[in-house]
Amino acid sequence: MISLIFIKFEPKVTIPTKYIQFALIFAFIAISYLVFSKPSYPKVDIDHFDKIGHFSAFFALALLTANSFPKLSNFGVLLIMASYACLIEFVQYFLPYRSAEWADFAADMAGAMTYMILHYFISPNKHG
Repeated sequence: MISLIFIKFEPKVTIPTKYIQFALIFAFIAISYLVFSKPSYPKVDIDHFDKIGHFSAFFALALLTANSFPKLSNFGVLLIMASYACLIEFVQYFLPYRSAEWADFAADMAGAMTYMILHYFISPNKHG
């Protein structure tokens, strides 16, 4: 049972790991397509919208990675996330229609670390 402030939450449904792993593969493919393809979507006029996207994507990837491989340490999850974030920025550096930015890497890692911190405080099985 998870106790968050005054709310008691008892998970009733367990999602099989193979479905979470399928979602992880799908997420990696979808995110890779979005970050490597030539932008063809309309420009959104919201400050730092790109960084919000990076943060959200890596929050989701960290969640899916941690739950796809429950025995993987928090450090292992963050290492995978950092490697993928570096790969994205490295490839984008060579794409004429994209740009590599340290701020994107920072947003990626902030999303992954935010998930890991929340997971640490909420999870009944604290590991690391």
